[in-house]
Amino acid sequence: MPLSPATKRVLRREGPAALNGVLAAGLAVAATEFTAAFVRREAAPLVTVGQSVIDRTPQDVKQWAVREFGTDDKLVLRIGVGVVLLIFAAVIGILARRWLWTGLVGVGLLGVLTVAAAVSRPADRNTDVIPALVGAIVGAAALTALTRPDLVRLRRTAPRPGPEPASAPATAHPTGADVPIDPDSPAPPENADTAPAQAPIPNRRTLLLGAVGTAALLAGLGRWLQNVRFDVG
Repeated sequence: MPLSPATKRVLRREGPAALNGVLAAGLAVAATEFTAAFVRREAAPLVTVGQSVIDRTPQDVKQWAVREFGTDDKLVLRIGVGVVLLIFAAVIGILARRWLWTGLVGVGLLGVLTVAAAVSRPADRNTDVIPALVGAIVGAAALTALTRPDLVRLRRTAPRPGPEPASAPATAHPTGADVPIDPDSPAPPENADTAPAQAPIPNRRTLLLGAVGTAALLAGLGRWLQNVRFDVG
């Protein structure tokens, strides 16, 4: 089914901001996986949050999941948690593009939830909150870095109110009459040293590729370290 023009406009306008939020969440999750390799595998927020959701799922829903998915019921529930996280991250990215502080508040809220999930586990340890805290810090930093170029670009392209145009000044004519200056005549060149210098805007493609590569590297390295440190085999 083809998308309507209005939907396409919304995707073009909000899609990059939503992608910023998803990438920031991906970097945060990758950082928690890497940090959990130095704490313990059970401290990874993907494990603590997923297990907390499973523990608090109503019994009727659990029985339905067992009937429909068999032994994969917990996996399906965790995938559902991941989908909700992606949607929330996309909303955070869209809000941050308008007001950065709202996106940072959203990241902080996710951090609080992951910390609460870590400390609510029956066999929790004091160090289990470390991956969640690291993830919140990395997520906030990543969201800021990915969103700031858009904010700078919007600030530079926004129309600025200027003074009302004044009447054309007059110059002395050889005959003694005042003749107005032609507004279309070329203006004298301004001194380049007096023009305010503007910092270059980081290339968006470079930022996105860097975020994806860093997330993949941290997640892969974190999983490998967890297998090396915690697998008996």
